[in-house]
Amino acid sequence: MHASGKLICALLVVLTATAGCAAPGKQSSGVNGTTIVIAACPPAPGGTPCPDHPIRAHLTLVRIDSGAIVGEADSTNDGAFRIPAAPGRYLLKAVNITRAPLPASPAQPVKVKADQFTTVVVKFDSGIR
Repeated sequence: MHASGKLICALLVVLTATAGCAAPGKQSSGVNGTTIVIAACPPAPGGTPCPDHPIRAHLTLVRIDSGAIVGEADSTNDGAFRIPAAPGRYLLKAVNITRAPLPASPAQPVKVKADQFTTVVVKFDSGIR
């Protein structure tokens, strides 16, 4: 077999062995969603509700069974976030990272399934009524 034939065989072996592996940073499951503030202004005359709006937050994904932190992310200005994680049961914790005086959002249980991103909405209550 020529050297080029051996190289092709070696590449095929490597490609076959890694075909089921995700590339680093390209995990196929985890949690994504949006962070929002609810009731961020007093109701308008006539009872028109105040619209929710995005807020920046720091999110931490914690395994329920071990308490280990498996991922963290800061949401963007439009509230979007994504945390890759293996399938399992987690708590998603969120802390406001803006100057707005809001309490932390309650921890939220999340179940991640294989090859899926679980979508959640993380709500911060403004306390304004």
